Amino acid sequence: MSLPGSQHIVGTDGSDYQHRECIAPHYRASIESKSRFRILIYSHFLLGVLVFVHILTYHTSLMSTLNVPRPHLWQYIWLNSVFASICGLLSINKNRIFLMKIFFRGTAIFGLGTIITTIIINLSELFTFKKLKTNHQLDELEPQTFLGFPLLPAYSLIDDDDNNNHQQCTKDSCASITSSTYYVLYDVNHGEGFNLRRDVYIRMANLIHTLREHKSTDSNWVLVLPPWGPLYHWFSHNLPRTQLEWSHFFDIKSLSRFIPVIEFEDFLQLFTSSSSSSSTSQITIPYVYTLQHFSEGWGEHFEEKLEIRKCNEEPMYEKRNDNYYYGWFFGYNDRVRARQFQCLSAQGFVTVLVDFLIQNITWLDDRNKKQFVKSIMFDRAETLLHVDYGGYNYWRARRSMRYAKQLVDLGNRFRADYLNSTDLIDRTVLIDDWTKMKRHHSQAMGGPYIGIHLRRRDYIKARPGYVPSLEHAARQVCHHLNRLNLSLTFIATDADENEIDTLLDDENEIDTLRQHAHQLCEISSNQIYTYRPNEKILEKILDGGKAIVDQWICAHARYFIGSYESTFSFRIQEDREILGFEQDSTFNRLCGDHEGISCQKSSVWSIAY
Repeated sequence: MSLPGSQHIVGTDGSDYQHRECIAPHYRASIESKSRFRILIYSHFLLGVLVFVHILTYHTSLMSTLNVPRPHLWQYIWLNSVFASICGLLSINKNRIFLMKIFFRGTAIFGLGTIITTIIINLSELFTFKKLKTNHQLDELEPQTFLGFPLLPAYSLIDDDDNNNHQQCTKDSCASITSSTYYVLYDVNHGEGFNLRRDVYIRMANLIHTLREHKSTDSNWVLVLPPWGPLYHWFSHNLPRTQLEWSHFFDIKSLSRFIPVIEFEDFLQLFTSSSSSSSTSQITIPYVYTLQHFSEGWGEHFEEKLEIRKCNEEPMYEKRNDNYYYGWFFGYNDRVRARQFQCLSAQGFVTVLVDFLIQNITWLDDRNKKQFVKSIMFDRAETLLHVDYGGYNYWRARRSMRYAKQLVDLGNRFRADYLNSTDLIDRTVLIDDWTKMKRHHSQAMGGPYIGIHLRRRDYIKARPGYVPSLEHAARQVCHHLNRLNLSLTFIATDADENEIDTLLDDENEIDTLRQHAHQLCEISSNQIYTYRPNEKILEKILDGGKAIVDQWICAHARYFIGSYESTFSFRIQEDREILGFEQDSTFNRLCGDHEGISCQKSSVWSIAY
């Protein structure tokens, strides 16, 4: 202590003591690094939670409602890096070197290593994408790119909501145009199956398309979609089988890109009087015609002709005391009636009805009758032929028949889980708007499996010479698997796996085929797959949806073999033409026992753009 006024000794202010204690730079750097380290690990945890939720959601019932994409193999392996991050977090406080090493090595192996390995494995797909793009063979995938590179995973989560070429009619959207719109309804012979009815839709869609383009008519024509069911091949009698909407099976928005369509139930709702109950009020269809063949046959030469004649068979519509006609009307017989009914003998293409409609149909001015509908119905629409089978507008209508998203998702999930098949690897990616797509033969490769449609039941008697025995079918499976160097087979069939058939040793048909294949070429039972949804899924998609999932899986096979003259097989072959498969891998059929292993192929109908 110095006295006041004493002299201050130079250097005692402390500034010359550089050796005084302070925080060393490497300790300060350690604190800052640990803080950043924690942020990195917490971010890793967050990403791990997102990946885990993705995987968990895919493997639970939420998949059916959320449509979660299938996780890739690298995601399962990458999750192990989360345990390494836990070790890293525990090592921070006390600088535990051993845990720190586990963190760095685990992250490098399971984290970065997994991602880098996956990138290398998938480089071939990137090169293929670049090559096809350079050769202008990948125009349909342009919306799935970012800065020229494929962005398929992100695109699969985005709904293509482009404007439609035509409006999809509903009660609300079409309410403003009903006064100037004309509706065409149709039905098909009750004995016809699901796939022939799809074929008849194409005929009627082209009729509407022709009417809308005809210069001398009011072009605002809309096709009313006939409700589905009941059908012969829908065996689940405990499930709904009648009055099923098209949206159960098809993408209505996609159909509307070719012609405007409306569900039958929405059609009824459009013209229901607001003052009465929608479930009990009736609407009146001015004209109902049952198409029929000319009783004398085709004649010496083919010609198109129409003539109102006496019905060849007992008509399905009866006139009652109120002077209106009543009939089946898809089970809505208490809500629909007809003002006029006649049988129309018809020969020719479906467009022969265009001139008939223009020249013979008149619409009465019934403005005071709100339940009067400017509409016409053609029953037995299968009577008339395609106007241009296999032509441009045939394929436009067929390409518009995209399946309902839930059915496509179920088929894709089955392919991925059991058949090692995904759209990107198989080169079968489709975009939502079919009008913007153009695929060429050989663009699609398909999954590493054979798809087979094995028709049974009534076909065994109807086509005895062309339906192989189960043993001969198994022999053909073995032959094509060996020839194509494949090991997996998917079979779509109407053979019932749940009921015991009167076959050898009381075994069902598919198990019998599996045993024959095992004896012939040592194929194990888990190499031959069929699609059998559980009860909960079947209640949602119904028999028609199951058939479409079967077809979707077969359509993505590396090689497809159908059944002789089966419309089920025809629809698969059309799907494969749309996807862009080689025709040699598509138009094949199972050979009958007397035909050997190799027989005449199915007729080839090439897609037209």
